[in-house]
Amino acid sequence: MHRLTRNPQNTIILLLLPVIMLLAPSRSQAQIEENLQRYTGDNASGYIAPLVTSLGMNFNRGWYRSAKIGAIRPYIYVGMAVMEALIADQDKTYMARPEGGFMPDDPVEVATVVGSPDAVIIQGVSGTEYAFPGGLNLNAVPFAAPQVTIGGILGTEVTVRYASMKNEQQEFGTVTLKGYGLRHSISQYFPLLPFDVSAGYFYQSFTLDDSLIAVTASHFGVQASKTSGVLTLYGGIGFDKSNATVSYQPAIEGASQVNLDIDGNNGLVTTLGIALKFAILHINADFNMGAQNALSVGIGLGL
Repeated sequence: MHRLTRNPQNTIILLLLPVIMLLAPSRSQAQIEENLQRYTGDNASGYIAPLVTSLGMNFNRGWYRSAKIGAIRPYIYVGMAVMEALIADQDKTYMARPEGGFMPDDPVEVATVVGSPDAVIIQGVSGTEYAFPGGLNLNAVPFAAPQVTIGGILGTEVTVRYASMKNEQQEFGTVTLKGYGLRHSISQYFPLLPFDVSAGYFYQSFTLDDSLIAVTASHFGVQASKTSGVLTLYGGIGFDKSNATVSYQPAIEGASQVNLDIDGNNGLVTTLGIALKFAILHINADFNMGAQNALSVGIGLGL
């Protein structure tokens, strides 16, 4: 069992970053790295790509709960966003070829990192066999992040996400989450609009030092909302991007270290959500539709 530093922040981060359980040096990270070591080049990229898309989908969610941004009265919000990207069936398999000169080298449908845990074994010449590794058998990828928002100055709002955790045994180094968002009110220039409109840009990075993967994601989009009493209905449309760098040493004699640069299959995303405000307590939930769908829930305190 991994022992963490005696720091209250570690406990908070464990609660806020369940994705660590996916990539930490437990069964999951060890399995991902072991499976990747069976691959080089295109096979490795295809194997890990759906996870990059899922993390990108998560990282770009939970940044807002309304399009209303004041211009005179400053405000602050401290809360937590919890997301879950839903894995589509088509992301669980891909076409890969045997490596290392194995024949026949015809394309074979095999599991991605989020697919079936069962290996696919094919027969070769002279009784040889080639085994494609399985995946983690995931139907969803969770994520969560603490965030602080300050706004209400000239119709502008800034949000920051940050968390860091170090494992004393140095098996996966320091897990670091950094992110920021910047939004500006559009509706302040159109006072007759019956609803609020804003535009924003968001960026986030997630790194595992001394490990195999670092992920970045960004989103640019517009948001709209309508508030009545404690209830706010909100939505948004925009474009997601995500990228991961992956480095590992293949378990193949004489093979050089593999360094991958993988773009997630992200793109246009639409969001529909509902938010409630009771005094200083804020609660919201939304559904996001894109290359993968995702759920997002937020809770926090705002003044």
